[in-house]
Order: sequence, then C-alpha cells, then structure tokens
Amino acid sequence: MSYFIRALGVTLSVTLLLFVFIIGFDFIGTEAAQSGFSSGTAFAFEHGDGAFYGEIFGRSFYADISFLEPAFSAVKSLSVFLPPVLKFVVRGIYFLF
Repeated sequence: MSYFIRALGVTLSVTLLLFVFIIGFDFIGTEAAQSGFSSGTAFAFEHGDGAFYGEIFGRSFYADISFLEPAFSAVKSLSVFLPPVLKFVVRGIYFLF
C-alpha cells in the first residue's frame, strides 16, 4: 500500500508541476507579447510541407526534414515487428509526416 501512496504522490506532484509550467509559460508569453518582444510565444512549433518551423523565446528556426519521409514510411511498414511501446512511438513520429 505504501508503494501505491508514493506513486500517487509522485503522479500528483508531476501533474501539478506540469500545470505550473504551462501557466508560467503562458504568463511569460503574454507579458512578452505586450512588451513587443517577438510574437509573444515562449515555445511554438509547426510542421508542414516537409519542413519544421519553430520559435523559442523570440529566436525562429526552420529545418527541412523532407528527406526523412521515405525513411519513416519504411520504418512504419516494418513496425509490425516492434514491441507495442515502440510501435506507438513510430506511429507518433510518422504522424508528423
């Protein structure tokens, strides 16, 4: 029973910490937007047309990942041989394409 209480406590504390980070970054983004710094987002990521766009604290970046698309399609077709957890990861990554 003590392991259950410990696991529950850790889960609740991690969940609370996650919400604090989300609220904190939202507050930072709002304050940054009002002061005219960047677009007001702390972290922003987008994917489309074989490219990955992002912005972290006002610094924008772009990465062309279209060359990875054939590799991920091959990995997805071979993912039937992987354990269930790795299948989930491969399908999640493949969802980006």
